Amino acid sequence: MKITTIMQFILGLIVCNGHVIICGSLYGNETDQLSLLEFKDAITLDPKQSLMSWNDSTHSCSWEGVHCRMKNPYRVTSLNLTNRGLVGQISPSLGNLTFLKHLLLPTNGFTGTIPPSLGHLHRLQNLYLSNNTLQGTIPSLANCSNLKALWLDRNQLVGRIPADLPPYLQVMQLPVNNLTGTIPASLANITVLNQFNVAFNNIE
Repeated sequence: MKITTIMQFILGLIVCNGHVIICGSLYGNETDQLSLLEFKDAITLDPKQSLMSWNDSTHSCSWEGVHCRMKNPYRVTSLNLTNRGLVGQISPSLGNLTFLKHLLLPTNGFTGTIPPSLGHLHRLQNLYLSNNTLQGTIPSLANCSNLKALWLDRNQLVGRIPADLPPYLQVMQLPVNNLTGTIPASLANITVLNQFNVAFNNIE
C-alpha cells in the first residue's frame, strides 16, 4: 500500500513537471475558473469575440483579459475587459475571485445591478464600471478594505451614496447617474481621498 502511494506521488510529480500551471489549475484555481465561466454565461453579446478563449481547453490564466499570480496557487488577480462591447449582466460569481485586485469592465453594455458579492473582495484595489447601463443602488463596499479607486460614472445608478465607504479610498467618480440624497458626512473620515465627483446627479 505504501509503495503504491509513493508511486502515485512520483507519477504526480512527473506529470506536473514542466506543466506547473496545469497542475495549479487542479489545486487552487478551480473556483476561479468556474466563477469566470459563470461570468461568461451571463454575457448575451460578445461582438469582438473577446471571450472565445474562455473554455476548458486552456487554463483560465491564459484567457483574454485575465491575469493571475505568478506563483502557486495561480489565482486570478485582474480582470480587464475594457471596451469590448460586451452586453449582459455582471455575474455575482465574480465575488468568488478572492484574490482579485483589479476589476475593469468600463465602456461595455452591462445592465442590471452591481452584484453585492463584489463587496466581499477584500483584496480589491480598483473597481472600474464606468460607461455602462448599470442600474440599482451602489452596494456596500465597506469590506473592500484595500479599495483605492471607485469609478461608477455614466451609468443609471439610483439611491444614496453609501455612508460605509472603504477607509483608503483615494478616487471616487460617480458623475452622470441618478443618485439622490446628500453627501455622507462620513466621507470626511477618508483622509486620503483626493478625487470626488458627483456632478450631474440629483444630490441635495
